[in-house]
Amino acid sequence: SNNAKNISKSFSINKNRSDNVDSNTENKTPTIIKSKSVSLKTKKTTILNRVNKKQRLNTMTQKSSLHFYEEGDCELIAETTCFRIHKNIIALSSMVFKDLFASVSPTFDDMNIDQQTGRLIPRIPLTDESASNIEMLLSFLYPNTFFEIDWNSVADLLHLADKYIIDTLTAACVAFLKRSFHEHPMTTLQLAEKYRIAQLYKEASKLVLNSFDHIFYDPRRLQGLSKSTETKLKVQRQEYVEGLNKIYCVTVDRQFPPLQADHLRSKFEECVKDVCTFPLPAPSETWRKLHRVDCSRHFECREELRRLKPFISEKIIMMFGRYEPLLWKKSSYDDDDLYYPFIELD
Repeated sequence: SNNAKNISKSFSINKNRSDNVDSNTENKTPTIIKSKSVSLKTKKTTILNRVNKKQRLNTMTQKSSLHFYEEGDCELIAETTCFRIHKNIIALSSMVFKDLFASVSPTFDDMNIDQQTGRLIPRIPLTDESASNIEMLLSFLYPNTFFEIDWNSVADLLHLADKYIIDTLTAACVAFLKRSFHEHPMTTLQLAEKYRIAQLYKEASKLVLNSFDHIFYDPRRLQGLSKSTETKLKVQRQEYVEGLNKIYCVTVDRQFPPLQADHLRSKFEECVKDVCTFPLPAPSETWRKLHRVDCSRHFECREELRRLKPFISEKIIMMFGRYEPLLWKKSSYDDDDLYYPFIELD
C-alpha cells in the first residue's frame, strides 16, 4: 500500500514536471519564431534601404560622355560625374592610383550594381577634384582619345601630375612650356617654381627680366611668386641698372697702346649714349650693343686684336654679371646674338 502511494506520488510529480516542460516549450516557441521574423524583416529593410540609396546615387550622378566604358571595372566619381574606367590602364601611368586600387576594399555601400550584367563595380569618390580635370586626365591617359595641352589646362594638369605621380603627364606639360614659354614667361616662372622645374625656371626668368618694366610696375603680375623669387628678380634688375652706371667708369688706358685706347674709349662713350636712355633698354639689347663695340680697324697688331674681344666681354661681365642665350628659341630665325640675365632655383 505504501509502495503504491509512493509510485502514485512519483507519477504525479513527474507528470507535473512534464506539464511544466510542455508549457515552457509552448511559451518559448512563438518567441523564437517571432524573433527570427523580426530579424529577417530588419535585414530586408536594410537591403532595401541600401538599394534605394544606390538608386538615389545613380540618379544624382551622370555618366561621363567621354569616359564611361561598359566593360570597365572601377568607377571614379568627381562632383556629379561618373567615370567608369579600367584599373589596369590607369595604374600603368600612376603609382598613386595603382596603390589606391590595391589597398581600397569597398563596402557594399561603395559598390555599384551594373543594371545590365549584375556585376558589382567599386566606386571611388574623388571629392577634391573637379569633373573637368578628371576628364582631361583620362583623355590624356587613354589611347583612344586625343588631348592637346594648352595654356588653359597646363596648370591643372601639372597639379594632377604632381598629386598622382604621373611622370608622362609631367613630361608632356614641361614639353609644352618649353615650346610656349615665350608667350607667358611670368606664368611659366610661377609654375616652374611651384613644381621645382629648374631649367624652365631659369629660361622663363630670362624673359621676365628682359621685360622688367612691363611686369613689375603692375603688382598683380607678381601674384603666385614666392618672396624669394621676387627678391632675386629685383636684385638682378638692380645689378643691371648699376651696370649701366659703371659703363662711364670703364678704363682702357693700361690695356692697349694710347691711340687704340682712345678709339676704344670713344666707342664705349658712343654706346653709353645709346643705352643710357629712358625708358631703359632691355638687358639683351644693351648686351648686344656693347658686344658690337668694334675698333678692329684701329688695331693693326694681331696680338692686340686678339685681346680686344675678351677684354670687352670681361668688362661687360664685370658690369652686368653673366648673361646667357635662350636655351629654347621661339623659332630658328630668332637672333643668335641675344643674351639675357637670369636667376636660378635655390
